[in-house]
Amino acid sequence: MSAKNNRAWNLPVQDPIEHSPEMHSDSRWKTAGWLIFTLLLTIHFALSYSAILDYLNLRDYTHGLSPVPYQYRALPMFIFRLLVGTHFIAAATKHAPAPLNNPYQLVQFGIAFFALLGAVFATSGTITRLTGNCTFSRWFSLLIVYMAYFNLAPTWGLSYSFPYDPPSLMFFAIGVYLTVSNRIWLYYLVFPLAVLNRETICFLTIFFIIWKLEKLRERAPALTAKRVSPIL
Repeated sequence: MSAKNNRAWNLPVQDPIEHSPEMHSDSRWKTAGWLIFTLLLTIHFALSYSAILDYLNLRDYTHGLSPVPYQYRALPMFIFRLLVGTHFIAAATKHAPAPLNNPYQLVQFGIAFFALLGAVFATSGTITRLTGNCTFSRWFSLLIVYMAYFNLAPTWGLSYSFPYDPPSLMFFAIGVYLTVSNRIWLYYLVFPLAVLNRETICFLTIFFIIWKLEKLRERAPALTAKRVSPIL
């Protein structure tokens, strides 16, 4: 009801809500608290992911000597090649506890950490787009970490680890976010990297098609071949 109608019915007119500096400060503290908690949680996951030796010999994998299909999942291989021999990694391994004193394990720790962090942020963005509730989306997105623990992390889920599994989760979460937010060109740019990481990203295409079909159905219930063809 508008302010004009309120006066016509002799109802009190409410002033618009003004956000005080205290409210903004409280919001910043909540955001900072979520970020700190998320960082600690992802660090713990990355440590759990590096808790035991890998199914693959990471040195052989980096040099292209692992069996297929594992060697075809090549994106982490390029990251290992880029980072393992650097001065920063060599210096960090001197002060890191086992198993992170191995440069390959340290790089895999970083891959797992940033991949899971990216998955959480992408999932938070997706839920925000769908619900409009940023606070709910942030905390609900941490279920991604819960899922990762019991599906990927050694001693919790699998009894082995692969360097491309956490990035696979991240790419799927990013693909869902880009689809839901209708950033199609970015989706097409990210997809080849995701394929280079692992071929199972093809399942993202199923979500993409279903989402686009539902969007078309919202505009008009009758779907014709002409309307559907651009997304197939």
